[in-house]
Amino acid sequence: MKAFLVFMLFLILQTDGLIDKTIDKTNLPKFEAREKRDYRSRTGKPGDPYIISTILNQPFLMQKPQTNRETGNELYYGFVADFTKHLADTLNFSYILRPSKSYGSAINETAWSGMVGQVIGMDADFAIADLTITSSRQSVVDFSKSYMTSGIGILMTKDVAPNMSPWVFLAPFESGVWTSAFIAFIGLSIGIFVLGRFSPADWTTTDQTGIAQRTNQFNVSNTLFFMTGSLAGQNTQLVARGLSTRLLSITWWMFCFFAAAMYTANLAAILVHHMDVVSYGPKIQGIEDLAAQSSIKYGTLASGSTNAFLSVPMYQRIYSTMESEDPSVFVNSYDEGVDRVRKGGYALFMEVTSIEYLVERDCELNQVGGLLDYKGYGIAMRKGHRSRMRPQFDNVILQARESGFLSTLKDKWFKPKEPVICEEAEAMNTRGSLKMRNFGGVFTILLAGVGLSLLVGFLEMLWRAHSISREQGGTISAELKREARYAIFGGVAPNKENNDTRRDDMALHRQDN
Repeated sequence: MKAFLVFMLFLILQTDGLIDKTIDKTNLPKFEAREKRDYRSRTGKPGDPYIISTILNQPFLMQKPQTNRETGNELYYGFVADFTKHLADTLNFSYILRPSKSYGSAINETAWSGMVGQVIGMDADFAIADLTITSSRQSVVDFSKSYMTSGIGILMTKDVAPNMSPWVFLAPFESGVWTSAFIAFIGLSIGIFVLGRFSPADWTTTDQTGIAQRTNQFNVSNTLFFMTGSLAGQNTQLVARGLSTRLLSITWWMFCFFAAAMYTANLAAILVHHMDVVSYGPKIQGIEDLAAQSSIKYGTLASGSTNAFLSVPMYQRIYSTMESEDPSVFVNSYDEGVDRVRKGGYALFMEVTSIEYLVERDCELNQVGGLLDYKGYGIAMRKGHRSRMRPQFDNVILQARESGFLSTLKDKWFKPKEPVICEEAEAMNTRGSLKMRNFGGVFTILLAGVGLSLLVGFLEMLWRAHSISREQGGTISAELKREARYAIFGGVAPNKENNDTRRDDMALHRQDN
């Protein structure tokens, strides 16, 4: 009788629909929920591929050249491409990769940009990239377990000292001093030339063929040669004999002595300063040193987790400095930021995983200081229906981590196939040495002087050939050949007297015949 009453009560409750309200569906066994999963895309149609939002960033995801015939997911390669394929193969679902332009940051209280905004707005089912798990993002989307740990570091060039100009030898004096020195050189050259012409002691008398001739050693070319030799501390074998020319020569020598002393001292100071900067390395050893100076600008991505991290009160001073810079120090992509770093005078806050990838391949780049924080990358999914897949993603990530698949995948894409050997040992031995580019200006002057000398020598030979051809009626080309033959092989000089003798010998030869 009692069992019958219980049975009737059960029928009444079921008829009224109360039995569903008394059962807690959340306590159903988990295997039932997994059996009911259908891995549908955001369209809700069974069999449709999932839309995976991602972002192009070496080496996580890269795009093949457009000349290739690949389409769809085959266009992309990298860590994320391989990792997503592993997830799809393990959980048996199809997907489409759709690169986004940014990682995602809050626009206002309800709207987000980038990959996070696409997941929230149902434009994508999941976001798989080097997407950092943060508290603000986790408040609007769900994340899987971290599949890679990372942090924020500082990327700079190894040599932060500015490269010396090829014209560094002109640096000891400013342009006004060089101009004044040149004017002094020209002025005193004219002075010695004029005084030498008026000073009787600088004239000499020579007797050639019975005719007395007076000559003066301070002609224009000799005077310039004498002044230049004195400036360089060389003996030109020209001696001023007159009192006035000697006094002016001594004045020029004293000027050259003090000018050379000041030039040498200033040039040495400039070179020593450059060597100190190179020898002792960058003065920036961490974020504190970066904040304490103003010559090196620093920035980060215009949006993203790194930008949000630096805006916290702890780094408010640094972030305020970045916001006040003009032009802006914020960049739209890591590629843009790395290009600015390579140009010098700029430091970039970025994910340490990307820093490791760049440093492995570029000997000029270097990570400064340690990590500013520790974080992880996870798969983002919409809260609610899509979160049902989180246990499956977590399980695959744990298995991939335990089996070493993630470590192998990271080595594949982060370490270069052929290790880049940075010549650190040679750099240590030559640290502070002047490079060839620093002597560019000196060698330019040397080559210009050699070229000018060759040109003047050719013009002298051409003028001599022209003079002889006018006197003797020959051609310039014939005289040039005779001059060149004499200059190379020596012998009798091709002058007018020798040509007359040659013509007389030819006349006698014709008479004998």
